[in-house]
Amino acid sequence: MTTYKDLPVLAPLADWPGGISAAKLIALRGLSESVLDAAAQSLEECFRPAASSVQSRCIDGRSEPGSSAATLGPQVPGGTPGAALAYRLSVIEPNVPSRVTLAGDTHHVLQAMLSTGKIPGGHRDTLGNGIGCGAIDRMDNALEVLAKPEVLHEIEALTRSVLDDRFDLHAFQVTGAAAKTLAAHAEAYLAQKQRSIEAVEQALGRPVPVLLGEHAELFVIMNYVPNSTFSTTEFNAANTGVQAFNYDVWRSFEEAEDLFPAPNDQSLRNRFIHARVMIAVATLMVLTDGSQRLVVRSQA
Repeated sequence: MTTYKDLPVLAPLADWPGGISAAKLIALRGLSESVLDAAAQSLEECFRPAASSVQSRCIDGRSEPGSSAATLGPQVPGGTPGAALAYRLSVIEPNVPSRVTLAGDTHHVLQAMLSTGKIPGGHRDTLGNGIGCGAIDRMDNALEVLAKPEVLHEIEALTRSVLDDRFDLHAFQVTGAAAKTLAAHAEAYLAQKQRSIEAVEQALGRPVPVLLGEHAELFVIMNYVPNSTFSTTEFNAANTGVQAFNYDVWRSFEEAEDLFPAPNDQSLRNRFIHARVMIAVATLMVLTDGSQRLVVRSQA
C-alpha cells in the first residue's frame, strides 16, 4: 500500500533566496486551501510505472511536450549530470586533481549506467537561460550553500526528513566536507559544464527534451516507491497553474549500486545517496523560497 506523509513547507522558519515561490503564486492566483488540498489528493493519480529502458528525467515540474505516461523514466535532480556531481562528492579526497571536471565525471557515470542498461537523461528549456536545467545551471550556487556552516543544520534536518532511518551522520559530515573542498575548485570543475548535457545527448543519439514555460511548483515530492514515477504533464493538465517537483529517491539507491558495485563499496554507496539528497536540498534552496509543501511517498 502506498502512503503519504505531508510535511510542513520546506523552509518554515526563513525564506530561501530562490525565485520559485509557492506562496507568491498562491496569492497571485488566488488559490484556496481547498484547491491546494485537491491538487495534493490528485498526486497519486499521476504516478505511473517507471521504465529503466526510458531515459531518466530531472525533478523539474514543467511539462515535457510529446511525453507519454506509458513510457516514463525516473526523475532525479539534474538527470545524469546531477549524478555526476554526487559521484564526485562520493570519491573526492582532500585535494581535487586539476583535471577533474563535471563533463569528465558525466562521461564516467554515463559509461557505468549504460553498461547496466540504464538510459541517461537531462533537459533544456524554452527560457534560454544557460542549459535550462536549474540543477545544472546553479550547481556553483548549490555547492556554495553546501559549503556554508551556517546552513548545514537546515540541510541536515531536511536530509534526515528525506532519508529517515537511512540517514547516517558520518556520511552526511564526510559529504559536507567534500562539498566544501569542491566548492573551492568550483570554477575549474564546472568550466564548460554545458558539455555534460552534450555528452548525454551524444549517448542518447538525439537532443534531450525541451521543457515548456515558467516554473509553478507548489509541491516537492520525495518518492520512495520503487519503479514508479510522476507524470508531470498529466498533473499539469489536470491542475492548471500548479506543478510539482518529484524526486524518485529509490532511483538514487540504484544509481549507487551501478556506480559502486563492489561488495566493499558500501560506504561509497552510502556517501553517494547522501550526496544526491544533499545536492537536491541545496538546489531547492537556491531555486525556491522554501514555501513549497514537502510530501513523502512511500510503501507501508
